[in-house]
Amino acid sequence: MRVRLISAAAAVATAGAVLLSAVPAQAVPTWGCFNAAGTSYDSITCLWFNSGQQGSSTAFWFNGGVNGTEGTGTSNVPNLLPYTFMSSGAGQNQSVKNHAATASNTYSTAVVKTNIWYNSNYGGAVYQLLPGDAPYRLGNGLYNQDASLSWQY
Repeated sequence: MRVRLISAAAAVATAGAVLLSAVPAQAVPTWGCFNAAGTSYDSITCLWFNSGQQGSSTAFWFNGGVNGTEGTGTSNVPNLLPYTFMSSGAGQNQSVKNHAATASNTYSTAVVKTNIWYNSNYGGAVYQLLPGDAPYRLGNGLYNQDASLSWQY
């Protein structure tokens, strides 16, 4: 009887590990693009609902968060649909997908480029922000037509 219980527990643990490993890691936004002092965080990609850094915003980070201790952002974002604009202002709580008008790349201390893609899964036209790029109105046909986000060195 004891052997069966141990075997059943091992099977449940193995099934749980398989389920957990099937969940893809994604960069997860957890705040708007400015801190309480009104200055931009370092090492993030910001997307705003309106042109000129207006309206609601949300921040995405890559490789461990703003200061290396916040968040778990470790990979690209193949689909912006589940993410919403988080700060107060026009567009708050709306999906980021096909609603972003302005973007910035505050990766000033690392050589990390931000790519904003027209289609999900990194397809179609791309708009690239270089490290330290100030907020720009999205060009290359991506104004309010953005579906995925990736970073590259």
